[in-house]
Amino acid sequence: MHIPSPRSILRKSRLLQRLRFAPYAIAYALFTRVARVRPDRIVFLSDSRADFSGNIGMLRDEILKQAPAAEIFGIFKPNLKALRPWRDVMRLPWLTATAQTIVLDDFYPVIYPFRIREESRLLQVWHAAGAFKRVGYSRTGLPGGPTPGSIIHRNYTDATVSSEAIRENYAEAYGIDIARVKALGVPRTDVFFDAEAVDAASREVHTRYEIPAEKKIALYAPTFRGNGQMTAFFDYDSVDWSALVRELGDDWVIMAKMHPFVEPLASARPDVTGVLDVTADREITQLLMAADVLVTDYSSTIFEYALLRRPIVFFCPDLEQYTADRDFYYPFDEYITGPLVQDGRDLPAAIRAARVGDDQHAFLQRFMGACDGRSTERITRELILNPRSTGRPEAAAPVAQRRSRRAPSGRWGYACWSRTSPASASTSRTRRCVCFPVVVRSS
Repeated sequence: MHIPSPRSILRKSRLLQRLRFAPYAIAYALFTRVARVRPDRIVFLSDSRADFSGNIGMLRDEILKQAPAAEIFGIFKPNLKALRPWRDVMRLPWLTATAQTIVLDDFYPVIYPFRIREESRLLQVWHAAGAFKRVGYSRTGLPGGPTPGSIIHRNYTDATVSSEAIRENYAEAYGIDIARVKALGVPRTDVFFDAEAVDAASREVHTRYEIPAEKKIALYAPTFRGNGQMTAFFDYDSVDWSALVRELGDDWVIMAKMHPFVEPLASARPDVTGVLDVTADREITQLLMAADVLVTDYSSTIFEYALLRRPIVFFCPDLEQYTADRDFYYPFDEYITGPLVQDGRDLPAAIRAARVGDDQHAFLQRFMGACDGRSTERITRELILNPRSTGRPEAAAPVAQRRSRRAPSGRWGYACWSRTSPASASTSRTRRCVCFPVVVRSS
């Protein structure tokens, strides 16, 4: 007899979902009644990274440029399985209840029961560009999709996407009005428009991994299989690694960047030789800039990599099954800008022969039209530092125009034991907590 897992039971019950995070939600509700919103406070939350990186790292740096007096807090966990510190039961609700802007970059179940204050923004800057495999409420009726009564995503006041054409897709995914979805771009794509930065990143990767400049790099970066982080898996044997290394020969270096949800290739298949496992690189951006060919399947890296105008090979041996289990926002062939390979024996030849498709320009206009190298500046100015309109005088001006208000360091609820590093050239100090989150505050 099949016994349902505690997780599957939890996902099917709206009541249990609320009870799970009740201590946070109750504390948040109480703090909203006794404390005002601080117009210079921005809080970043993530359960899929250990510090400021990716989109939120870019946004943190831009905030300090536009509003040096802003208070910036980060509460992070490396993954959903990691235990949250007990002090976050009070600290997380306190900071979010008093923040002008709360920024997420991924699924964040703790905050979904919160009733966001009129003066605050809850901004989702999703970690992936484009609209590829279905997410959120777009997965309703599919394995792993939300169940009736689900409370995920719906309380976002704002969300950003990479093009005007996909606003409707994300409004559906989050279960929110399309007016809340803004085509302002993706912060971490900005660097793809800086030719010098791209060249420098490529050189850095070659140096770090001791790759001769004359060798070509094929970067294999597939996504995971399964319903999410807790159930993710991957079929490492779908690739004949020995044949791939042998047939590409000495002219090529093969890099494998597995999805963060699954094991690195080196630990899952320690007998594989001749393949450079780069899964330990948390961010894929530099690796993309160094690669001559990207090999992937259903990963959103196709959108960022297309900005480099380099060839992509789609290796999809399980296309029919993946389509049935997860599905896509548009027919799969509308994403194809390079060879589609379903038999691993054809993969080496496809990599050697890969070229940029003629339809790549239209592909970029459709899925990445709002990405122009200035996404970070726009999102910071138009959303993060721009208070929601409430009719209250204190919310009338952006953070950059207000006098800095210092929070008393000893106030309960968000005090943290930390050490402060010396001021840097940017005139800001970094306050790093001893235990877990990172806090950044200007001097």
